[in-house]
Amino acid sequence: MKDAARFKHPLLDQVSAYEAMREDLEREYPGRWVIISRSKMVGDYGSFQEADEAATRMGLNKMECLFKPVGVETVTMNTGGESR
Repeated sequence: MKDAARFKHPLLDQVSAYEAMREDLEREYPGRWVIISRSKMVGDYGSFQEADEAATRMGLNKMECLFKPVGVETVTMNTGGESR
């Protein structure tokens, strides 16, 4: 019996690439928004809006890019379940 194909989202590679570059990025681009595409940093910007506009100009598929503020931890919210 064949194993079921595993789902792999394109952003997983971009997150892994960011983590591999994290130390250098935090030293060189603190507080800047970076775009990671195809496992490479393709630019740094002062705001998300600037990064988003640059990605459009570069013709990047934004659904496959990681837009991340350097040195800022991502907050994850679980919206399932009941609130009290």
